[in-house]
Amino acid sequence: MKPNLFVYKSQILTQGEAYGGFYSLQSVIQRFARFQFEQHTLEKDKLELFKQAFTYNQQVMEFIYNLLNTNKKSNLIFSSLFNNLIAALTYGTKGNVIRSEDELEDYFEMVEHIGVFSIIKLNLGPEFLAAYEAINIEGLVTKSNELQVRQVWKLIKLLARYYNGEFDAAHQQLKSLITIESLSALSGKYERGRVLERIVYNIAMNLYEMEGYALDRVAHNIKLNSYRYVTFGSSNVQVAMNVEPLMGLVNTESSYYEAQGYLYGAINLNQLNHSIDDLYENQHMERVQLTYLKSRATYVSFEAIDKLVSVNPYTRGLKKLMYAFSCENEQSSELEHNELNENIIRYYQSALPDLSHIKFYYVQALYFYAQFLQKADCIDFETIYEQGLGLTKRHHYRYWQHRFLLLKQPNLGRYKPEDYPLPGNLDISSLVEKQAKWIKQTYGTSLNPFNQGNTELKALPS
Repeated sequence: MKPNLFVYKSQILTQGEAYGGFYSLQSVIQRFARFQFEQHTLEKDKLELFKQAFTYNQQVMEFIYNLLNTNKKSNLIFSSLFNNLIAALTYGTKGNVIRSEDELEDYFEMVEHIGVFSIIKLNLGPEFLAAYEAINIEGLVTKSNELQVRQVWKLIKLLARYYNGEFDAAHQQLKSLITIESLSALSGKYERGRVLERIVYNIAMNLYEMEGYALDRVAHNIKLNSYRYVTFGSSNVQVAMNVEPLMGLVNTESSYYEAQGYLYGAINLNQLNHSIDDLYENQHMERVQLTYLKSRATYVSFEAIDKLVSVNPYTRGLKKLMYAFSCENEQSSELEHNELNENIIRYYQSALPDLSHIKFYYVQALYFYAQFLQKADCIDFETIYEQGLGLTKRHHYRYWQHRFLLLKQPNLGRYKPEDYPLPGNLDISSLVEKQAKWIKQTYGTSLNPFNQGNTELKALPS
């Protein structure tokens, strides 16, 4: 039985380091162990070892996921274990490894968590999708769970395709799988027996929010009293709710800086630079988003923009906006000025189709394009202005509605949420209070790394 012990030990041993030549050693050990395992292990012993390896990796993934928004080292840990975690998903589909409905829910939750890190956080979407498509879940499907299991499986794949840049096709398939109206009936909260429903809600709502349905998520959170989050929640910020009581408590990501913009009229560039510098190397999308926010407030050079890695049309579109901003900062002669204006217009026009599915940033692109056209006294200003203003109203992006109105009404003053009432007068103030209390009770500290000076709420170590 030595080969059996070796394969299981290798599953554990190969999970400790992430540096230097370790990946090569890990690969050699895995290949040797897999060969020994297939050649010398009895079938009945294989299943037990599959069960042990799957359970171990499932516990590891749960630990990593719990660190997702509170410890940046979770990105490094996940990256170093990515291949093992993907392999464990295959083990889970082996006969009799999953033995109950609870274990089935845990399996799909593990898949979702791996997907969040791979697809959204660390630019491993293509690798995840390739491995995902090779997994056969037919052994997990029963008459009673077939509809929901297949729906979850399709949605996770859809998430990967969307973030990989297949916006049009993925959006059309999303609408055929589940409508935005039907999501309002789903819980979205963790509850045994409804975990698959929660996964369906989380993924589908994530995608619909990008397509402009942020207010639907806000209304759903109010309806179900959902507030246990360590970040703002992008939907609250897109609708420009008053989240100021959370500013010193929540973890910082792009929504935190968007909120600074409409709450205080400016982004804290020192904090923003620190957040950019603190990103893990593979966090390409977040780096592009944060650098875009920086470029709205200060000059970012072409060279710095060139270094940003574009992972899909969305990040490509943001880079084009940054190039436009950079051009607008350049000083030039009249002849050069006309040529420069043409380049700026090309950047804006080229960025718009790339951003068209990510409505919150599409509206911003229209705003900055309209602002430029107004300064340049271009005849297209009115067309772009009306298009952008109309979309801000349709999607309830209230701060950007205010920014559009300021173009023609410069004396309008600062943005105030009460000046732009929402349908049904939605109010999240009680949820904000509950979220603040929950963060303090759960973590006993602020998750905001810039709140070190608060003696009662010191930032968590990373």
